[in-house]
Amino acid sequence: MKPSQVRVLCVDSSDSRRNKLAAVLEDADFDVWTAHNIRDAVQMADVLRPAAVLADQFSTLCHERDLEKLRTLYPQLPVLVHSAAPSMAVLSADTGDFAAVRTGDLEIVMAILTLLLESNHPSGTEAEAVHAT
Repeated sequence: MKPSQVRVLCVDSSDSRRNKLAAVLEDADFDVWTAHNIRDAVQMADVLRPAAVLADQFSTLCHERDLEKLRTLYPQLPVLVHSAAPSMAVLSADTGDFAAVRTGDLEIVMAILTLLLESNHPSGTEAEAVHAT
């Protein structure tokens, strides 16, 4: 891992989609680790200390308790939840509401993840709590 790389934990229940996301993230010079579901991500987060988690909506819906555990254990860890629905909406993360990213377009997911990380690391400080669905 290069010192300038940002570690992202990519969670997706679909092997092919997870591999595509990981490849796009690696091409953008992220240090990418993958998990099949949120339960696995919770176990990995303590060791990996990722800068963000990128998870598919299906994984979060099937493992809601594990998602809540992740948010409780790591309140400063940004979690971006995406789905393949064709719309997009954003709500305030400051109030604990969820931002919504509903797109299958990997470029849009990458752009939002990049903006999320930039907004949470403006001066190299720890990320603020942000959660997106």
